Amino acid sequence: MAIPPDRPIKRHLTRLAVSLSLVLVVSACATAGTGPESAQSEAFNVSAELDAHLRMADTTLAGGDAANAADLYRRAHELHPEKAAPLAGLGRALSQLGQEDDAAIAYQQAIARDPAEKNALRGLAAIHISRGDGENALANYDALLRQDNTDHRAWNGRGVALDSLGQHERAWKSYRAGLAIAPNNLALQNNYGLSLAMGGKAIEGIQILSELAGAPNATPRTRQNLALALGLAGDIEAARQIAAIDLPPEEVAKNVAFYKQIRARQPGLDASLPATETGAENAALEHDQIRAIRNRWKPHL
Repeated sequence: MAIPPDRPIKRHLTRLAVSLSLVLVVSACATAGTGPESAQSEAFNVSAELDAHLRMADTTLAGGDAANAADLYRRAHELHPEKAAPLAGLGRALSQLGQEDDAAIAYQQAIARDPAEKNALRGLAAIHISRGDGENALANYDALLRQDNTDHRAWNGRGVALDSLGQHERAWKSYRAGLAIAPNNLALQNNYGLSLAMGGKAIEGIQILSELAGAPNATPRTRQNLALALGLAGDIEAARQIAAIDLPPEEVAKNVAFYKQIRARQPGLDASLPATETGAENAALEHDQIRAIRNRWKPHL
């Protein structure tokens, strides 16, 4: 399977910058001799050339120019087709460009070259999550944790994957494992709070999300997660007020309608009795309800 094709627009300045960054490396290769010492030197120079390409591509991507970064990663792959890192980088750049299908191909090819390639495993797992494929996402996060069980990002992603499968109690254990490593991590805290709300523990989830939403560094996403948890608990008016902090009236109205729709479909609940007022807990959401929520509020990965 070929890597995602290059785009027709030529980016001469970027190519020139790469060429200039490699002048010393190429010069060193040209002056190499023969024999064991020269072979070792050549291997070193090849590694240095790859590193130079990747540094340039990584810097370009970090600067927000994903299109040029993708070209640089493609060039690195052309020069070093056996290496996984250029393909993993290409996957990241394509993901930022919204080219999910091509990104998935690049990640898969990186993993074929190196099954332990962390960036590719993590990136492909995120694509699986976005597509609702919790099983394959879970397999990728488990592969990351086999390499390093202190990877709090992998514990977080694993929790999201389990939530997407409706396995909330297992998800809570994953979030707690991640929080034991990184107790102040906002992604873990947000996802854990929302997971509790989806899994039938609305009051606990709302408490966590309320604390996050009240912090000075609170983000709109955190407030919308709180609004969602309140909506799931049946406290529609509170959900409306929180949602209105960041959203225009028409979006607030759409969200409120969504809260009511999800709430009405929760088995065994009296929609007129908010869990936040009665002290009652919600029933766990069904799988199709979870999918609808994940499609609307993307998890922190």
